[in-house]
Amino acid sequence: MVGTTRQLTPKQRRVLILVDGKRDIEALRALGPDTDTILEQLLADGYIEPLAGAESPGIPISSPQGDRASSERPVASSEPATNTFAALRAQAVRELIELVGPMGESLALRMEKAVEPQQFKPLVALAITIILNVRGAKVAEAYGQKYQV
Repeated sequence: MVGTTRQLTPKQRRVLILVDGKRDIEALRALGPDTDTILEQLLADGYIEPLAGAESPGIPISSPQGDRASSERPVASSEPATNTFAALRAQAVRELIELVGPMGESLALRMEKAVEPQQFKPLVALAITIILNVRGAKVAEAYGQKYQV
């Protein structure tokens, strides 16, 4: 579904924001009984990607694994995956929300709707301005270096 204007439900957005590469699948599953379904949908829609060496996309996240170590690996990298625009966009949105909180919500929604880098670039510039005003120049510059396309 990447590349469409499909909006995420509030539950999907909450889970997406919490997929940060630091929490393992078990920690994410503790969010609620429907978390596996939400994670599988986010994976299928291209909002998240498994880390290298983690459970493969062909294996449903909800399937129990005999090897507990594999279920303790993070679901997605905390660094942007530069191989896909969707992954970069999703990480930029997560980081914006982490940095400025609810103040960045409307911009985050607009960023999620961007289907190509040309639409995304001016939104990143706006995000940098907001971060500059809220968190300062150093944080804004770091964000800009990661996400300007």
